[in-house]
Amino acid sequence: MSIKQPIAALAVVALLGAACATGSASSEPTSSTDELGVPPVISATESASPADAQTPELDGDSSNAASGEATSDLQPGAEDMEISILSPTDGSSFSSNEVTLRVAVRGFDLDATLVGKGIQAGKGHYHVYRDGILVDFFSTPTARISMRNLEAGEHTFEAVPAQNNHTEITENAESVTVNWQPTSPPSETQPANFREDPTINIISPPPDSAVGNSFEIALDTKSFNLSCELMGKSPLEGYGHWHVHIATGDHADHMGTLVAMGCDDHVRISTSGLQRGAIYTLVAQLTDNGHAPLGFEGARDELEFRVR
Repeated sequence: MSIKQPIAALAVVALLGAACATGSASSEPTSSTDELGVPPVISATESASPADAQTPELDGDSSNAASGEATSDLQPGAEDMEISILSPTDGSSFSSNEVTLRVAVRGFDLDATLVGKGIQAGKGHYHVYRDGILVDFFSTPTARISMRNLEAGEHTFEAVPAQNNHTEITENAESVTVNWQPTSPPSETQPANFREDPTINIISPPPDSAVGNSFEIALDTKSFNLSCELMGKSPLEGYGHWHVHIATGDHADHMGTLVAMGCDDHVRISTSGLQRGAIYTLVAQLTDNGHAPLGFEGARDELEFRVR
């Protein structure tokens, strides 16, 4: 069975930080597979993705966020986590300005509340790549992907089963190649120039608050255009999205577990899989379209919260 393991690499273009939080109430730093002393990141894919494509890879982790106990990278039954793309079919054509992947999974249940948490047998989600580039992760039977800022013609979409901690079961991935011939193609988004550097701030929850089974995160961004349509596309000045991470302990060298990414000014996060009574750090990070964290000083914000 082929597994995309975390690779510590952060050069000129840094990609998704995603080390898994332990869920321990202690202040001990979480372990990191990063050999360079930088955030664990998405790296180039292995053979399961289209050939020669530079593919982001979501980082896996061997910790269990619910219990704080170290476990194997692979959950029981991982080899049986399978996915099929029901539509579109391989070799088909479409003219709309978005493609809707309809998938069926076997050997595990899709569970949005556990994304980015510790591994659990029979639970997971899936990652979608377009032409070898990560678009987003999904926990629903459908995944809608915009074609904005892409050229007409053939494009390959790949769905990869993933554990809660983002470790991918690449051997069980499935892909389709479809021909996009738009009737009325979307206008190409142009770069946006702002006088100020982009910033993001966590408006809620308040620092040091106690949260229950779920909580809503409100975000305020300035001098930046949030766009889900451009996720997984080429970097474009003034555009991108955010990543939300949960970290524990001393997280100076990583951003923690990647639990969400998007383009709205709010997102609801479940505390399923987190330890009751533990203190966590919530991290919001602005990224470009290709998931690389922005390096501006105000492009990251964080605060501590407790799970009651």
